[in-house]
Amino acid sequence: MKKYIISLIVIIIGANLSAQVLTQKVNSRTINESVKLAEKSDIDVVTMPTFDVSKLLAEDELNKASDLPFRFGYAFEVDFNMQNSGTWSEIENGRVWSLKIVSKGAYSINLAYDKLYLPENSQLYIYNEEKTVLQGPITSKNNTKDGTFSSDLIEGSAIILEYFEPDNVKEKAEISISKVVHAYRNLFSNSTKGFGSSGDCNIDINCPEGSVWQNESNAVAMILIGDTRWCSGCMVNNTAQDFTPYFLTANHCIQGQNVTNWSFRFQYKSPTCSGSDNYSYYSYYGADLEANSSVTDFALLELDNRPTANTGITYAGWSRSATATNSAVGIHHPSGDVMKISIDHQQATSVSWDGGQANTHWRVRYDDGVVEHGSSGSPLFDQNHRIVGQLHGNQNYNPNLSYCQQPIGEYGRFDVSWTHGLSVFLDPNNTGAMTTNTIKIPYVSGTSTVCTTSSTFNIQNRPPGSTVSWTKSSNLTYVSGQGIDNYTVKAVNSSTSGQGWVQATLNGPGGVVELPPKEVWVGNPYAPTSIMFMPYNPYVGGQSVDAFVSSNNPYQANVTYQWDGGPHSLNPESINWSSVSFKTLNTQ
Repeated sequence: MKKYIISLIVIIIGANLSAQVLTQKVNSRTINESVKLAEKSDIDVVTMPTFDVSKLLAEDELNKASDLPFRFGYAFEVDFNMQNSGTWSEIENGRVWSLKIVSKGAYSINLAYDKLYLPENSQLYIYNEEKTVLQGPITSKNNTKDGTFSSDLIEGSAIILEYFEPDNVKEKAEISISKVVHAYRNLFSNSTKGFGSSGDCNIDINCPEGSVWQNESNAVAMILIGDTRWCSGCMVNNTAQDFTPYFLTANHCIQGQNVTNWSFRFQYKSPTCSGSDNYSYYSYYGADLEANSSVTDFALLELDNRPTANTGITYAGWSRSATATNSAVGIHHPSGDVMKISIDHQQATSVSWDGGQANTHWRVRYDDGVVEHGSSGSPLFDQNHRIVGQLHGNQNYNPNLSYCQQPIGEYGRFDVSWTHGLSVFLDPNNTGAMTTNTIKIPYVSGTSTVCTTSSTFNIQNRPPGSTVSWTKSSNLTYVSGQGIDNYTVKAVNSSTSGQGWVQATLNGPGGVVELPPKEVWVGNPYAPTSIMFMPYNPYVGGQSVDAFVSSNNPYQANVTYQWDGGPHSLNPESINWSSVSFKTLNTQ
């Protein structure tokens, strides 16, 4: 009797799911497991017209000496929506709307939406024709306050959108694409120092030089501005340590732009120093402008959504000291490349900008690495790993020289920006603090199933100076740990079976911060009720197969099931896989 071993992993996220969107390099098998349609040959295809790339490149050269953010793409104004474009297909348990967009010669494609509304339980995925990059799922959690949206870059000259709508969805989805952006610059090409288009003197953040700067690098992001331009910036801590999602960048990046439709790309790094392109990153959409000044060229934004702990994103500390740094580090995305680190071993110099007010900027001359267009708005850290400025540029930039030949960066001074609007937001309780440190996002860790034996949950990354209190669902009994980092509970009794939760609340200098509940299954786990095999093509006898498993217990994780294929096992090609029932032999 043949047996199929099926590994089921269910990822559980807290009740206040974040609006982050994951983009990652994958293989075709991963995409086949995520999307709903087996074949894409019959879907609607739209092809963009050609344009004069050489003209845009010439304009970019002329603009290098200006304050304009780095440009990588050309935006086609379009009107593609679910009524006039795409193909609907009926599938089991729902239907799928799909659309293929082609822009010949594009290094990548990204989209802007004038309307995006996704009902609960529906999903939108985007991937390239080669099935090497997958973005999504985009869900109802990504619905925005003004109904607009932007999706991040997908490598390649052809992309496919696939929206899945389950049968039980009652609301009407809206997907209306207003711009298709053709990248005429290759931000993904391989090189010895990374896989983007920045200079060879740049250093990947995951090289040895960046090993002690990982916490700070996790606060840094690339910004997609107006769908065709890039800047850099980073999350910043405040004295309340309440995880308000403040984001520091350059004022010249926001000129003529609407920050409400910006996208913020975090964790865009080469995983190794050798420049591997096996990347993954998180994107957040939308922000509000809180404060800005042309004196130091700073802009402080507040993101529409708070990052969650599973992203690894941090909030960078800062110093408003007026004393020049003994050494400095810049972390940034030059020319839209993966994250780089630049190091100055000398003391920074205080300078003016373009003949303006004296002592508003720190000038550093990097010994290792450099900054480029696209690095604008990125943070400068002192020797204590605290932000002391954000990049304005190099006012003596010479377009006839390479970036690597002029490794100078001039940063708006944080201490000067403090008196031009930063203090209102970063010291909300007027503590007068001179510094803060980089902090990680706290979360609750622990098992996903609680039985009548005790289970302990732990608070991770609790900010210094804060205390913790715990609450729980009524089907759990408190055992020990109230007021400390380790909280122990158990099921009320042996007959209890259902969903439950534990939650930690932090009390810090700025008030109360509630962490997302840790959702759990209380009682004995249920066996799966149905499975769906992948891939869709017929199986060869004896091979391993993957399956999606539907269970009454949505929180069961890392469980291996052994299934008996029954009378069909000798001839699996004949199985109508969508309706086959299997019997559980054992659970581990």
